[in-house]
Amino acid sequence: FTPSAGYEVDEVEVDGTVVPTASSYTFSNVTAGHTIHVTFKLTITTITPTPPTFHPIATCGEDGSIDIPANTSAVVYSLTGNGISGLNKVTATAQTGYVFAGGLTTKEWEQDLGTRKECATAVAPTYTPITACNTWGVFTMPGNTASVTWSISPAAPVDDHWANNYTLTATANTSYAFENLA
Repeated sequence: FTPSAGYEVDEVEVDGTVVPTASSYTFSNVTAGHTIHVTFKLTITTITPTPPTFHPIATCGEDGSIDIPANTSAVVYSLTGNGISGLNKVTATAQTGYVFAGGLTTKEWEQDLGTRKECATAVAPTYTPITACNTWGVFTMPGNTASVTWSISPAAPVDDHWANNYTLTATANTSYAFENLA
């Protein structure tokens, strides 16, 4: 019996009786009519799908990405999500004649790539040092921008006479992040 490509013999029945599955059957000393019935089934091959590689957002100004394996005659991959940020899911679907371990026909991988943030730019504060006796140095705070808000602790002196140790903090605003801070 010669099945079509992708099929194999499932059952052989001779004169109404199932016989051990074989690739052929021989009638010997034929003196009467006989019937033979052969059924075929799809050949199922178990395969292991190649998982995708997720690359989450690593720094401001960048998107994440996903390396999805190429489709083949055995498995087709699909993406749910935008592939650059947020929650993404890659689904591998076994094609006709193929299954994954456990007889499954789909396998899924899911990962959150994160949220894209634009790069925040902070302008450094300036300090004008003391130039003569009985004068004070002047410290100038940069102004707040769409990407950065500045704060000082303790509160800045009203008269610009900076006589203590102060901590200046630049904070990236919502949807922004600093890049390459050392």
